[in-house]
Amino acid sequence: MITKKLAYGWKYALGVCILMLLAGCGKKKADTITISIPDYQEEYDILTEIAVEVTASPEGADLENLEYIVDSDGIAFSESGIYTGDLEGTFEIRVSCGDVESNTLTVTVVDKAGRAEAERKAEEERQAEEKRREEEAAAAEAEEKRREEEQRQAENLAAQEEALSEEEDRIAREAMEDQESGDASIWIDSNP
Repeated sequence: MITKKLAYGWKYALGVCILMLLAGCGKKKADTITISIPDYQEEYDILTEIAVEVTASPEGADLENLEYIVDSDGIAFSESGIYTGDLEGTFEIRVSCGDVESNTLTVTVVDKAGRAEAERKAEEERQAEEKRREEEAAAAEAEEKRREEEQRQAENLAAQEEALSEEEDRIAREAMEDQESGDASIWIDSNP
């Protein structure tokens, strides 16, 4: 009978140890923790959930008391990863479990819709400025043409006036010559 009790006690102790292991009393402590983002992008939009994978070594190590760490506000943590807030910026995230700390990931968050709107407005302003410059150039060109036309008309008028003056001078000379020749013939005729 004593033999049976020892055999039974040994089985009982082994069963208790197995139950304790299954219950978590014998969980392994993580030596290293690594975090990664599948399909990592250079920039993430605001208000976006980003999946984060956490792995530990040795495999099966206890990760129940993970602490998520971010260098500033703007990032929130959830069960499945991180959630970008409505702040733009570059954020560094990591996790720790006890005294073991993971690698650091850098996440850049931008307001893509805001940037697209800003780019659209900047393009509209650029186009408006270009149109204003074109209109100014066209107005300057029209003003230059108007001045050239006025100059041309003034030159034509001056040329016409000069031609008219020359014609008047010619007519006056001819009239004087006719008068002088008429006076001379009268004078010649009056002295016989």
